[in-house]
Amino acid sequence: MYSHINREKRIALGALLSAGHSYADTARSLGIHPSTVSRELKRNPKENVRYHATHADLLAKRRRRVSKKKFRLIENDPDLEKKIEEK
Repeated sequence: MYSHINREKRIALGALLSAGHSYADTARSLGIHPSTVSRELKRNPKENVRYHATHADLLAKRRRRVSKKKFRLIENDPDLEKKIEEK
């Protein structure tokens, strides 16, 4: 089953890669697929650094927050928000 990479796994990912482990070894250690490691590294770059876990976590949280915005009914409907506040 698919699950998102959490902060702890990002920190471990950064440590394993810094220690010179391959993507496949890192993925095996973390219990994720090697392509997940590859996508994580492509998705969360930081200038002049191979991988930075804290920066990657910040970018992931930002993407997650933006991706769900259209589904937040109260935020997107001022009339509904007003009705809820009145109740």
